[in-house]
Amino acid sequence: MQNIATPTTSIACHHSRWKLNRDFIAGEYAVKSITAGYLPRLPVHDPCAFPNANEAYCSYLNRTNFFPASARILDGIKGMIFRKLPHFKCATSLQSLFNTITADGCNVFDLAENVVGEVMATNFTGLYVDYPSIPAGTSQAEMERLNHRPFITLYPAESILEVTTSVIANVQTITRVRLMDNAETIRELVLNDGVYMIVIHDHVNGQWLPREPIIPAKNNKPINRIPFVLVSTKARSTKPSKAVMDDICLLNKQLFQAQANAGNSLYYCANPILVFKGVAQTDIKMSAGTILFFEGHTSETPVDVEYVEYKGTAQSALDDAVATLKDELKAVGGRIISPDGKTGVESAEALNLQRDSENSVLASHAKTISRAIREALQIVADWLGSAEPVEFELNTDFNPQALTAQERAQIVSEWLAGLYTHETALGMLIDGEILPDSFDIEGEIERVSSEQLSKDKPSSF
Repeated sequence: MQNIATPTTSIACHHSRWKLNRDFIAGEYAVKSITAGYLPRLPVHDPCAFPNANEAYCSYLNRTNFFPASARILDGIKGMIFRKLPHFKCATSLQSLFNTITADGCNVFDLAENVVGEVMATNFTGLYVDYPSIPAGTSQAEMERLNHRPFITLYPAESILEVTTSVIANVQTITRVRLMDNAETIRELVLNDGVYMIVIHDHVNGQWLPREPIIPAKNNKPINRIPFVLVSTKARSTKPSKAVMDDICLLNKQLFQAQANAGNSLYYCANPILVFKGVAQTDIKMSAGTILFFEGHTSETPVDVEYVEYKGTAQSALDDAVATLKDELKAVGGRIISPDGKTGVESAEALNLQRDSENSVLASHAKTISRAIREALQIVADWLGSAEPVEFELNTDFNPQALTAQERAQIVSEWLAGLYTHETALGMLIDGEILPDSFDIEGEIERVSSEQLSKDKPSSF
């Protein structure tokens, strides 16, 4: 029988990939703390062969430059998606609850940004809605007073141990989930004969001991689904799959190693070795401006002192390798790390086609993530008894391009012709970067109406 704390094989095999991605996103300190795991030792760093090998390796590691491409690209992706706030709408009675949707105080927009970051890094993230047990007939005011309300908890990939599905009534349904709350607690979610139950396992004296099962209820009735949503860029997938950041982080690792080679070569070019010939092996202290006297030596037993310089004939090739990897990172990252950088002469049309292609892929990911977040929010709303559906959609307009004067004039003309309402026209100006996202459409329409009073429809905004 599988240990309750052991992830399934299909999940465990991805842990090393997630670890690499997180380290390179975290940056230089995280990467260099792994030492030889990301920057292998050279033969001269073998402590069995060279007494000062460890010190030499530390010097080699510390002088290697680190280019934070992964973090910059991920920040760029999140910046594009959250350039505009997500569209979110729920019942008025639930708005205050959604302002604090997680137990640690995040609102819906904070949660969404965290989810996007996790999905980009691992493409395997869970949203769990934790139900409190509420007696039937409890009022909304009483639930708020007692803080009896559902919260959404985000589980990163490493905390998801198992997600098992079965086909129930011709629908693929999650029937078992194991989540690691912390090193001492496992949360097991089970759908047994259509009844959702929770079993908490505690780590005590080296053993995992289950508590009594909990059967959450709503209006004194058991719940018929596990309130857990798996979020990835592959809709309805329950298995880990390739993340957006995978190739970027692997390239960042290769770049780090290439920078180590180039930096090591440059180090020896800049630090020639001083060689003494004709002198017995001993400690010789010297510095700039020092004059050395060697007593007892004649023309027949001369002393020869010279610098042996590292020619570094491969330095240009090593530098070219670094530059090539940086260019590949720019290509894979969609020019996010260097918006105006070009690896060659490209036409405006080619650049626009490439940008549109990259944006369409990112927009597809944003829509898939939106559906999963919306599903989790809808579970909360359903539990609270709201009949109004939740609306949630991440931004897919990634390029800040304002409407031209001609496009603005066309909107005004079509509005005056009665093709759409004043509210729709103002909404188009907001979407077109002419008016700010915070623009109060209803308030503006009221103010315009007050100014016009009994006059005819205004000819402009």
